[in-house]
Amino acid sequence: MTTSVLTASPKVAIIYDRTNTRYGGAEYLLAVLAQAFPGADLLTSVSHHQAVWQNKFKHISTTFLQKIPFAKTHHQWFLALMPLAFESLNLDEYDIVISVSSGEAKGVLTKPHQLHIAYVLTPPRYLYQLEQTYLSTANWLKWPIINQLVLLMLKYIKWWDQSVSLRPDMIMALSHQVASRITQAYDRKIKAVVYPPIKPFKIDQQLYPKLPSIAKYYLSVARLVEYKKIDLAIKACRKLQKTLLIVGVGVDLHRLQNLTGDDSWTRPADMNFSTAIQYIAKHQPQICFLGSVHESDLTWLYAQTRAVLAPGIEDFGLVPLEMAQFGKPSLIHAQSGVAEVLTSHLAVHLKEQSLDAMIKGLLKLEKLKISPAKLTSEVKKLSSQIFIQRMTKLVYDEWHSQRMAYDK
Repeated sequence: MTTSVLTASPKVAIIYDRTNTRYGGAEYLLAVLAQAFPGADLLTSVSHHQAVWQNKFKHISTTFLQKIPFAKTHHQWFLALMPLAFESLNLDEYDIVISVSSGEAKGVLTKPHQLHIAYVLTPPRYLYQLEQTYLSTANWLKWPIINQLVLLMLKYIKWWDQSVSLRPDMIMALSHQVASRITQAYDRKIKAVVYPPIKPFKIDQQLYPKLPSIAKYYLSVARLVEYKKIDLAIKACRKLQKTLLIVGVGVDLHRLQNLTGDDSWTRPADMNFSTAIQYIAKHQPQICFLGSVHESDLTWLYAQTRAVLAPGIEDFGLVPLEMAQFGKPSLIHAQSGVAEVLTSHLAVHLKEQSLDAMIKGLLKLEKLKISPAKLTSEVKKLSSQIFIQRMTKLVYDEWHSQRMAYDK
């Protein structure tokens, strides 16, 4: 029996698919995990310096992919190497391994005396839901020979993904919706559903003393990719003559811009946020693409706009809850994880992704009356403190159970 089995102060490793994005819900979750398990190391396939949030961890390790040109910025080109990359990580010095994954991180190799807990954000979307979307991300992927090779690669990775789903000793899911997908994809029981922590937002009114009112405008905040269904929000707002502010960047931007005709406006790269809001208030474009904004600007938008539109099916979906901190309502898809928290009494639930349903949902949202206090009350249940308490109890209870089993 190894000494690590008996240690009362287990050494923790947190494994994440990749740390090459600036910030987002999953990244905030990782930052909170760094608080929950102080001293834990972070291991990942590739890392980029723009991901400043990862500095919450004292030590960060990467795989051999880090040394391959373009892997840090275009990891999707190297999917075929991801299984090998994660299996090559040496985890011998750790007692508890927590993989946080919507991709390949749960496939790390551990030994019998180590505890591997997988916190699954979703089974990989590009394998189980969005295969065709992945194949259309670049024109060269549509070339017949390349397309066939990529299909073979995806078939291999799907086989590998289902095989390695047996490796974790325990699986936790991001939401009940994700738990259902895990059961369907892997036929494994879920130990617990743990909702992610919500980042607190606080507005600094001094930064925006004289900006015009945008209280009647709607807001969408998302990566501009097809499955987020921002096109439905655009079409519905155009049909009902509502103004929509869109925050985000992504590969779907040009397609979305083409849907808007002459009644849209895109913020120039050199225009600051305050000037953009003044321009919108003066010229009244109907669909406004704001691109990336600073957190303080996003906070102001949450506080000032009427409601948020999030018609895509999300693994969880933090934006409506970030909006709810300001007592503002949202339109969300009924199959998104966030719908488990913001029930149909607290948000408008979209039950199908059609323009007709979106228009009806938007009209319902116009008449919706929800107590702001009820919305803010729901958000408090997902604080980082509550998340840390829940997560550490689950992890250490499982660790102590495993130690007792080895002591027998």
